[in-house]
Amino acid sequence: MAKLTIIRPNEWVNQAKSINIYVDGKKAGTVGIEKTVRIDVSSGKHKVVLKNRWGGGSKPLAIDLCEKDNKAYEISSNSYMVIITPLLLILASIVYHGAVSIFELQPSLLSNIVGLGLVYLLLFMQFYSRYYMTLKEVKLDESKKRTKDEQARLLRKIIALDEKEEVYEV
Repeated sequence: MAKLTIIRPNEWVNQAKSINIYVDGKKAGTVGIEKTVRIDVSSGKHKVVLKNRWGGGSKPLAIDLCEKDNKAYEISSNSYMVIITPLLLILASIVYHGAVSIFELQPSLLSNIVGLGLVYLLLFMQFYSRYYMTLKEVKLDESKKRTKDEQARLLRKIIALDEKEEVYEV
């Protein structure tokens, strides 16, 4: 079977507790912050989609896996979030204060903060309710592809040679 590896780094924008991974429309697993998930899939063409609980996610990624293929993908957020987030806050402020002045309201400080937060959240959800995450293929480090049997064999060899106080090579 082919293996699909999903790597999720810690990003300040993407702080959801877990992200659901769907392969061909079926939930294949979840990945948490700074976690890695390996999914066994059949060889052939597949569509991989990430979904957040509140509806955000990624565009479907078409992948083609061969038998015994091992591909790794890293989750990354929209690279323009650092720029767009403050711009959305400015736009939310303009919309909120425009509505307050049009309706001649006299809100308190707490009402201003809550109202501005709700307008910002509404704009944020509209802009990023879909496709704010992407999957980018990463090359696996060949030194990290050792199987558990190889690792166990090397550890036994190191321990045995260490007991004899000899020099060893890996």
